[in-house]
Amino acid sequence: MEADFRSQKASDLDLRPIFHWTEDRVRAHVLLCLLAGHLTWHLRRAVALLTFADAERQPQPTRLDPVGDAHPSRSAKAKAETKRNEAGEPVQSYQSLLEHLKTLTRSTCCIAGTGVTFDKLSEPTPTQRRVFELIGKPIPLRLM
Repeated sequence: MEADFRSQKASDLDLRPIFHWTEDRVRAHVLLCLLAGHLTWHLRRAVALLTFADAERQPQPTRLDPVGDAHPSRSAKAKAETKRNEAGEPVQSYQSLLEHLKTLTRSTCCIAGTGVTFDKLSEPTPTQRRVFELIGKPIPLRLM
């Protein structure tokens, strides 16, 4: 839960305080925040291979200090040192990976004077292709 609240306040979801005055609106807002947190959690797990996230996280034995520092695994330390995962692919922070995904764009082009329009998708980078492989979805060519 702590990570979800941090994620909602920080750059992952970029949520800001919104003031609702009716019970239905408050409930709807909480539901949307929980859904966004759930989707973010799944996406972070799916792309952990391409980020500095510790993919080997094991449940920690009971600690005396529940808010003490976490200790990364050897593979996480290796990722941080080499900036590459075990497969040799470059790794980056989750936020920078999201920024990189934003460069995959689709534009609607119009040929002047003809009224002909068509959609053009920017060429996906290897990292963008790999993200879509990891989440098990094709790169969308158009909005449904």
